[in-house]
Amino acid sequence: MYNTALRRSLFWDGLVTPAKRSDRGVKMRRRVILAAVSPLVVFVVPAMVGGTASAATPASVSCGDVITQSITLSQNLHCSGTALGINSSLASSPLTVNLAGHTVSSTDTSCAVGMNGRSSTLENGRVIGGVCAGYGQSDLNHLVLDGQGVVATGELVVVSVEHSLFINGATFSGGSTTPTFDSVEYSIFNGPAVGSAAVSVLTDGGSRISGNIIHGYSVGISDRSYAGATITGNTVLGSGIGIMANDLVYAPPSLVANNVVARATSDGILVNGGVDLSVTGNIAFNNGGDGIHLVPDPFTITPVLQAVVANNVAVGNGNLGIDSPAAVPPNVLVTDGGGNMAFGNGNPAQCRNISCSP
Repeated sequence: MYNTALRRSLFWDGLVTPAKRSDRGVKMRRRVILAAVSPLVVFVVPAMVGGTASAATPASVSCGDVITQSITLSQNLHCSGTALGINSSLASSPLTVNLAGHTVSSTDTSCAVGMNGRSSTLENGRVIGGVCAGYGQSDLNHLVLDGQGVVATGELVVVSVEHSLFINGATFSGGSTTPTFDSVEYSIFNGPAVGSAAVSVLTDGGSRISGNIIHGYSVGISDRSYAGATITGNTVLGSGIGIMANDLVYAPPSLVANNVVARATSDGILVNGGVDLSVTGNIAFNNGGDGIHLVPDPFTITPVLQAVVANNVAVGNGNLGIDSPAAVPPNVLVTDGGGNMAFGNGNPAQCRNISCSP
């Protein structure tokens, strides 16, 4: 159970202003963000700077070239249309395009680099103009995505993004009506991006969104993966809604766990329906609405929400710390797993339909 020392450690000057609390005892330090963010920064940044090595020999390419074998770029590439195509379907083995610290850019902001085929990797450089991932498996590692990010659409798409930096509002967008899998891990997203989610997934497949740091988007993470979602270990700061998990009802289980969400103008974590869903170990503080808000699925004819809520901390949010609907068996049933804590929230009830200790 949380003790007084832990409760006090949940405040960090300048980040948390307890709602409707007196000034007495407010001089408490907020260390949880440093604890959550620092390991990610240490882990992500060296990986992006160092990158990985490719055995391919340096190659000179031209605008519009389609790459069908592993290469290492020897120069920057600035183009007016699509800069590079990567097609591993024509390769005898999985191919890697190593940018070797170079920049690939296009004035066509829809797609500077296009990726298709069985298995291809793009790594170690900067892309201005976006990456489009079509059918097959595409791995993106140690990249800087500037202005435009990654769009993953098509059939039978598997996209993995790791150790990358999205700047100037760049985003990840994954969507498909056929089974796919989108993975975004250990990356940093820096807005602002009005009207956009840093990470947006809408797919009949599954997803894994883990270990990212996100700041300054209308939505930090929006995930509607029909084959189950794993949203864990992310830190989302200064967004409209921090994390939005939608319609996770068709192929359970799904997990929203161990995330830190702060300074969202609306809810910190918003769960719109789910089956066999676990919401555990999250920290939500200083958000404008509820810290954690669960509602039955608004996208289905019969509203559904079946979830376990446990070991979450909600502090200094504008309304409730944790807001859960009343049970309407068998479709709406939220299990209180215990260990939830809430204090300093704007609504004196602190939590609804969930037991929260101060």
